[in-house]
Amino acid sequence: MYALQQTKDGGFVLGGYSSSGISGDKTQDTKGLNDYWVVKTSADGISCNIPTGLKTTNITSESATLKWAKVDGAINYNVAYRLGFSDWTTVSAASNHKTITGLFEGSDYEWRVKAVCGGEKPKSSDWSVKESFTTTFSQQAMANTLTNNEFTVYPNPVLQSAMLSILLSKASQVKIIVMDMNGKLLRTIADKNLSAGSHQIKFDRGSLIAGTYLLQIKTADKVMMKKVVIE
Repeated sequence: MYALQQTKDGGFVLGGYSSSGISGDKTQDTKGLNDYWVVKTSADGISCNIPTGLKTTNITSESATLKWAKVDGAINYNVAYRLGFSDWTTVSAASNHKTITGLFEGSDYEWRVKAVCGGEKPKSSDWSVKESFTTTFSQQAMANTLTNNEFTVYPNPVLQSAMLSILLSKASQVKIIVMDMNGKLLRTIADKNLSAGSHQIKFDRGSLIAGTYLLQIKTADKVMMKKVVIE
């Protein structure tokens, strides 16, 4: 240890460096040359690091598994997730992963996690950085979008994002734009060559306010329009 400073909460900030591999109380290998280490403890000497290594796996239309690296000394974790910019929902996790269910299909979520470390008076770390993911569409929903239609939007109304499903009988240059109800161009969603068959293109609401808009898709031989409602 090469530096020690007491903090206002009665804890300490400790700083130092190491060039060795995993040994003793050192649980991480060297990154090359000297690695610098900073540790913050509470007044009773307990440190509780912020979780890192966040990733989302097993994403379906209604669930996802959230994972992160274990924190030394953690007795459990608090996980917070939310849809778009709605209020956070917080759940507890006994280990460094949590599967959340009851999600909305085709929707954007973000999440974060903090560790709770043991002692007479458990201490919590700060929240981690935020990780995001998008749930998928169910197979039934995707099948329904292409039944007897060439251009569909699902879901509609749109909360944060939607999937545009296109069925082309032949390869074509495809341009998709969003307009207001007066026909004013607001944004180009796609302008690309697509092969024959079905395609899905994600549409994010971005800065569009709640209201009704027009989506126009133009191919080599036709123009199609759809109304889309953003909530």
